[in-house]
Amino acid sequence: LPIIQKISVAFRQNQFEQYVKKRNAELRAQLEKEAKFNRHKRLLLEQNEFLLVHSWPEIARVFTNQEVRQLNQDRKEDDQLEWMPKSGLLKHCCCYPKCPYFLVKLATEKDK
Repeated sequence: LPIIQKISVAFRQNQFEQYVKKRNAELRAQLEKEAKFNRHKRLLLEQNEFLLVHSWPEIARVFTNQEVRQLNQDRKEDDQLEWMPKSGLLKHCCCYPKCPYFLVKLATEKDK
């Protein structure tokens, strides 16, 4: 009867391993689903934070050429603001006063 006992132990071991694999797959699927939900939730929060500053009732500040010249007097040579005459906005800068990037030069190396 030792052979039957070995077969029985191996059978139960195999069933347990299959149960663990199935359970781990279920847990992994649940974690992936939660991670996807959390990523989506984080993106929505970031979008809402952005829209609080960059949508109605907030409006972008429109500059005159003279205002830009005055602002550039206090700025470094490589950090000068560029005024766009057709719109009155600044090139490569956020023009919303409540934005943390207000008057911060956001130009990339390609833009320079």
